[in-house]
Amino acid sequence: MGRGKLVTSAHPAVRRGGVLIRLLGRPEILGVDGPLAVDSAEACTLLTRIALHPNEIVLTEHSEAADELRVLLDKADPGGDIELITERFGYRLRIDPERIDVHDPMAISAADLALLPDTLRRALVGRQMTELHRQGRRAEALAVYERIQAGRRDQPLDPVLRALYERILYDDPSLLPPEPSSVEIAGVMAPAQLPPAPTGFTGRHEELSGLDRLLQEDTSTLGVVVGAAGTGKTALAVTWASQVARDFPDGQLFACLRGFDQNRPPAEPAEVLRRFLIALGVAPQAVPIDLAERAALYRSLLAGRRVLVLLDDARDSEQVRPLLPGGRGPLTVVTSRRRLDGLVARDGAAYVPVGTLPGPQAIRLLDEVSDIRWSQRDPVNASRIASLCGHLPLALRIVGARLAMAPTGTLARLADELADERHRLQMLDIQDTDDDMQVSVRRAFDVSYRTLPPEFASVFRLLGLFPGANFGPHLVAAMADCAVGTARTALRALSAAHLITETSQDWFTMHDLVRLHSRELAFAELTQAERFAVAARGLEYYCVVSDRARRLIRPPADSLAPSLGSLVATPRLDTRAHALAWFERERGNLISVLRAAQQKAFYTQMWQLVRLQLDFLATHCPWEDWRTSHELGLAAAKEAGDRNGEALMHHGLGLLYGRLGEHERALAEHEACRRLAEGDGDLPVVALGSAHAASALFHLSRHDEATALSRQALALYRLLGDRYRQAQPLSTLGELARLGGDYEASLAYNQQALTIYQQYDDQERQAWVRVHLGETNRAAGWLDHAEACFTEAVRLSRVSGTALREGYAVRGLGDVHLDRGDRDAARAVWEEALRSFGHIGAPWVASVRARLAKLYG
Repeated sequence: MGRGKLVTSAHPAVRRGGVLIRLLGRPEILGVDGPLAVDSAEACTLLTRIALHPNEIVLTEHSEAADELRVLLDKADPGGDIELITERFGYRLRIDPERIDVHDPMAISAADLALLPDTLRRALVGRQMTELHRQGRRAEALAVYERIQAGRRDQPLDPVLRALYERILYDDPSLLPPEPSSVEIAGVMAPAQLPPAPTGFTGRHEELSGLDRLLQEDTSTLGVVVGAAGTGKTALAVTWASQVARDFPDGQLFACLRGFDQNRPPAEPAEVLRRFLIALGVAPQAVPIDLAERAALYRSLLAGRRVLVLLDDARDSEQVRPLLPGGRGPLTVVTSRRRLDGLVARDGAAYVPVGTLPGPQAIRLLDEVSDIRWSQRDPVNASRIASLCGHLPLALRIVGARLAMAPTGTLARLADELADERHRLQMLDIQDTDDDMQVSVRRAFDVSYRTLPPEFASVFRLLGLFPGANFGPHLVAAMADCAVGTARTALRALSAAHLITETSQDWFTMHDLVRLHSRELAFAELTQAERFAVAARGLEYYCVVSDRARRLIRPPADSLAPSLGSLVATPRLDTRAHALAWFERERGNLISVLRAAQQKAFYTQMWQLVRLQLDFLATHCPWEDWRTSHELGLAAAKEAGDRNGEALMHHGLGLLYGRLGEHERALAEHEACRRLAEGDGDLPVVALGSAHAASALFHLSRHDEATALSRQALALYRLLGDRYRQAQPLSTLGELARLGGDYEASLAYNQQALTIYQQYDDQERQAWVRVHLGETNRAAGWLDHAEACFTEAVRLSRVSGTALREGYAVRGLGDVHLDRGDRDAARAVWEEALRSFGHIGAPWVASVRARLAKLYG
């Protein structure tokens, strides 16, 4: 179109063939063979809603009415381009709006709205008033409003219509469209605004494929590339756009929306549209003033044209929506640090999430930016640096630039400098002396942080004080001293801003570099007293939840009770399985919390938290965590001068060494426990130490001493009225009787222990006693009874989730098979046991391997 020509508006749907949806009257779909009535009321309602908002997602429940409309659309226009698309939360009608009568200004102005259903009439009143006014029929436009209000004397005035009435009454010029002659087109242009693709771009095959899918037929014409600061969203989008530019011969538009620019405000959609319109050939003086009119002209110019629109660094959905072309010709790609859920829900956008780079791609990016093949020259330190950068592209580019500027430096030295968390973010800053611009990981994160509302920013700061890797709303609620719902809302807002990641429901994590930034903020913006209080509340939370969880595993063997009367909100813990699952998920956090508590000298809470974990540790047997936590706890109890804490830590270590088959060390720990308790007159802990020292003596074949201590422990527990703990010395006495050949006494002792554990529904300990019963029956030659006991022990072990007990039970089953002469069955059982549990390192594993070696030999 040459200079001076006009862009005019008409309603071509009437002139050309195809489908025209008619709502002004009886709802109909007009096709090549005439009108098709929409019969059902439900279909009429759905047609009205989607036709009023073409090419937008209309939120509604899915129904059979959609199928009825699809049949009518197919009949009316076989093979046409109109489609009713089922979206996740509703439907979207893909259609040129000009094929719907309610989007035809002439049809709207001539319609008798009184004949229409209430819902449709209310939706069209404002449109009709506006169109009549634009046609110079102001009196008729005002009369429409007055007729509507005359029929609603007993109802309040519609404030939106009232405001429109007053604007028409006073001839508000913004209601008028630009005159057709005022929009001069300087010429049809194919803009090429894409910035240069970044150098060194590598990997991202999955993300590029996700963008490629936007080019396919019947897919969304809007893609949203989302990810945290520094993940390379812009690099990905620009690289892909450059690769597919030839598929968009009508041009490529680009705008940086400055959604997260620390120095400049976000770009106004009206200004972006002005630049786009001029790029598309509209004379500057012909660009409409009104945002809505600019958007309408923009959509008209792009209708049916193959144009790629790249909108970088969007702040939110509302900033983007006026810049969407609409229709099937153009394709829009948006990048943002936020998820822009509104574009997905309302506009059918397709997500392309961008995270950190996989290890090999991260190292390759380091090579590309520095132009040195560090992956070949020093692969170990190249991998270290990639890890210390958290595989974040921005951090890797900064390090690569440093290496390029100082190629004689060693990678090992740089890796060592980055390993110091106190200075890592400082190392990831680089100054461009040519334009006084700073490229900085800290700066990138800070921009995201500064845009947060205060209540979310405060939670982000607190997370920097948490020493663990993962967290949920209950912990954050405790640290922030707020309601769980408030904490959950804050975490999801931080996730939407890509400052944290929700890895599963209510379970979040944070990139290492983001965590360092959060910690810096906490130390800069919180006082020492505030930081101390946050740490104390977090430690209290773990003590309370651990106590509630351990009580579901078995009755406590100590007097600690931090959960009783506590107001701390905890996750749902109703069963033993819930308790074990909570401990398992928090394992790594608990060790980190203990180390942080040590630094802050929370010694008493520290050893108590260790003790509160013991029943979990003794069930799942994570050996290193067990050893580390109790060594930390013992040191803390000594620092606190708490002899009860020392005794309990020795007890926990004694259990650990006993499980590992180190019975001399186990005995020493239990004797230390007993001595400390005797010195304090603490009879329950004296009994505890005696019972387990007797077990260690049993394994060391010091049977007389084991018998004496078992009887002492049993007497103390009876004196204290602790029936549950009587089972431990009873079971040891049963084992001693078995070794002495008194099988009847052995069965009696173990049966008493089994009855106690059944009364307390402790299935794990029942499994252990069943193993003892199986061993006694086998020793007596009662193999059927032995097999039944071992089989039940296997079942109980699996129900209670303890691989250790199951291993001993399976070993016993193999022994029974071997006693019967069935070597193949024994071999099969033992080999399966090693495949399933050989990694846990318990003494029975070595004994099973010895049995198999003997069979093979």
